[in-house]
Amino acid sequence: MTVYAPAGGVECNDLGEQMLLTTPSGKYLVLEGTAVVLWRLIDGSRTLDDLAAACGREYEGDPAQIRRDLAEVLDDWAGRGLVTAAA
Repeated sequence: MTVYAPAGGVECNDLGEQMLLTTPSGKYLVLEGTAVVLWRLIDGSRTLDDLAAACGREYEGDPAQIRRDLAEVLDDWAGRGLVTAAA
């Protein structure tokens, strides 16, 4: 199973309702709302299904749609070098 973790070299400043991520290349990304919740859950031990279940407990919605949305976000973050996916 694939688990997700913050990529090495990504610095995170938790500002409460927001998070400021700094990539190794020096680019910044501000996370808000559900993205903050998701980032806090990504710890290298959770699969997409685990993350979707945790977000489903936090927010109402169709579980399949939550999973699809998270997969899209995780793919985006992986493409930006923010997270890694390991088997």
